[in-house]
Amino acid sequence: MNPQRLTDADLFEQATSLKPKPLAQARLAALTDSRGLAADKFSSLAARLRQLQSQRPLKTVLVTSSGPGEGKSFVAANLAVTLARDGKQKVALLEGDLRQPSFGRMFGFNGLKGLSDYVQGSGALTDFIYRLPSLPLWLVPAGTATGSPAELLQTDRLAEFMSRDVDWFDWVIIDSPPLVPWSDSNLWSTRTDGTLLVVRKEVTSRKMLPSALDNIDRGKLLGVVLNDCIEDGYGRYYNSNGSSIHLKP
Repeated sequence: MNPQRLTDADLFEQATSLKPKPLAQARLAALTDSRGLAADKFSSLAARLRQLQSQRPLKTVLVTSSGPGEGKSFVAANLAVTLARDGKQKVALLEGDLRQPSFGRMFGFNGLKGLSDYVQGSGALTDFIYRLPSLPLWLVPAGTATGSPAELLQTDRLAEFMSRDVDWFDWVIIDSPPLVPWSDSNLWSTRTDGTLLVVRKEVTSRKMLPSALDNIDRGKLLGVVLNDCIEDGYGRYYNSNGSSIHLKP
């Protein structure tokens, strides 16, 4: 008798457990200081996204920026942790920035196989996805890319994962490369339901920002995170309706 085929639930639940050891400078407030003000504001952002999800198809969220150094990975990681912690929803956090990965430094691990290894190989996804034991949160790090990131993002393996396996999750948060000059974010955007754009005071180029906005499908733009904007020690998140939530820079 053939063994019973494992379901997606079985596969994801069997993923390797990864206990994060975030560095202090990683600023994973949602994980290390869940009662702090910054974590509280991420909770507000997560609640608004859940509200949007109840009104429209919204599961896969792209987090990007116009250029480097604007805090997109910080926002993506804290948002994913918050959605998993507060809403008890199953969340996948994908490190879609194959060019400048940063999750290893943020979560306190290095050298793990991940997304690029999966799309270039033939193994099961559970060989490249990791479970945070205290949360319904699964992490897919960038891995080691040996080919063109843009070409890797167009493989059938990635398309299969995004069209089938993500159905098991309530949310998929993707940290992608900056919009300028790379095309990677545009490739990711075709596979996602909405986009959050991160900008940073005194870092985001005023000349670059219009080009970045031109590269975003406005119908998918969920809002903008204004990072490192100091006002009483905190920055602001502005959603598409113009209201604001303070976020710790």
